[in-house]
Amino acid sequence: MPATVTITGTSGPGLTVAATVFTGVSSFLIDTDKNMITLFKSNGEVVSPIAISAATTVTATKTGNVWTLVIS
Repeated sequence: MPATVTITGTSGPGLTVAATVFTGVSSFLIDTDKNMITLFKSNGEVVSPIAISAATTVTATKTGNVWTLVIS
């Protein structure tokens, strides 16, 4: 079941991602060394890595078959 992901971070020089919601996420990869997250959507789309080094909270919740990931 695809997840909904809400992220606050940066996606490049001067590009801020502020509480941006991504739906249809089938998996994600968190690179703990680089403080980056990459999202993989169920339609095959890959969301460019997002820097999450300034994040203070990562919360993953599963209710039934529905996952929600919040990084802020």
